[in-house]
Amino acid sequence: YRNSLALCVRHGLTSIAFPGISTGVYGYPLREAADTAIATIAEHLRSNELPARVILCTYDLLATVIVTEALAEA
Repeated sequence: YRNSLALCVRHGLTSIAFPGISTGVYGYPLREAADTAIATIAEHLRSNELPARVILCTYDLLATVIVTEALAEA
C-alpha cells in the first residue's frame, strides 16, 4: 500500500483502487487484511492530499461486510 500510495503522490494521481490483497486463493485473513489496508491508507492520508479517492475493492459479500465493519471501527 505504501509504495502504491507514494506513486500516486509522485505522479499526481487523484484516485487508486486496491483489491483484498492475498485474501483469495492465498487465504490471508480478511479482517487482518482490511485492518492493515485501512491503517496504512489512513496513515498516508494524514500527511498527503493525494490520492483524493481510495477505493477498497471486495470480491464477495463476506469481504464487503468485513471491510465495512473495519472501516466503521477505524
